[in-house]
This record gives sequence, structure tokens and C-alpha cells, in this order.
Amino acid sequence: MEPKAGCSAARTEDGGRTFVIQGFVDAAPAGYSIMPASTMLSSGTILTLTRCMGTGCDKGWIEAFASTDRGKTWTSKGSVVDTGSNGNPPGLVSHAGMLVLVYGYRDPPFGIRMRVSTDEGRTWSAETIIRCDGGTADLGYPRVAKTGEGSILAVYYFNDGNGDERYIAASVITLTRD
Repeated sequence: MEPKAGCSAARTEDGGRTFVIQGFVDAAPAGYSIMPASTMLSSGTILTLTRCMGTGCDKGWIEAFASTDRGKTWTSKGSVVDTGSNGNPPGLVSHAGMLVLVYGYRDPPFGIRMRVSTDEGRTWSAETIIRCDGGTADLGYPRVAKTGEGSILAVYYFNDGNGDERYIAASVITLTRD
């Protein structure tokens, strides 16, 4: 399979020494679709969220794609959320039957936000603000993981707007199913 722009799905059978491209997540839209976060759903479907931005615009969004054949073919599931100026990549984790999406928001008030899906990504909750005290839009790139205590740990880079300093910050998120 010939490499092309956009996100691809790859498989390894030797512990990561080599990879075989299964398929391409999207058709490289005008602008870009990059920095994927993926999870396998209980149905076996792979859900991938990507950081997107169109040509000639300064607003980004997170787009959802799904594959039911282990990454060979993909279907767009639409935009999940706008992420503000220049966009931000998604952090995605499956937790207690829910999907948790964490992302940096790069318009005022700058910060870290999240949405939750209880139906394998078909719909998403209203936005929850984790924190909104960012000094500028230069923040985000979250990574998320489940903790041993049943919470979610979100780690990201952040700034307070005091000079040029950026730092690694974290938030612990406790979720309840409504």
C-alpha cells in the first residue's frame, strides 16, 4: 500500500519491530487531519479521533472515524467538537463503559476540556471544563490514562501567561455515570 498524507492504521505482529499499513483513516482533506487517538470498542470497531484544520481557517476541530474491519476501511462519523484557534489533538480513553475525550481549548477562556460518550462515540455529552485558567492558547496535547482508583489522569502542557514558561500539568477526573 502506497503511503499518502493523512492518518493510517498499521498492524504489528512482531512486538513493534515492523508494521504493515492496514488502511488510511481519511482522505487527507484540504488542510490536515493528524495526531490520532484510537480505541477498540466492545463491538470490535476501532474508533479514531483526529486533530483537524481546514485550509485558510484558523479554527480547529476533532473529527471521528470508525473501522469495522480492523483498520482496512474507515467511515467518517463527523465532527465531535471545535477546539479553537489552531486546534488541539485529542486524548481518548475507555473507562467503565464510557469514552472520555480530553482536549486543549485554544480560544478564551483558554484551558482543558472534556466530553464523554456512553454509546461508543455515536453521541457526546455537553462540554465539561476541567480548567479555564490558561494564560494563552499555547497549551494542550493531553494524554489520558485510567488510574488504579477508578479515576482518569489527564496530563498536558500548560501556561499561566507569566512570560514564556510552559510546564507539564495534570488533572485527576472522577467520573460518574448519570
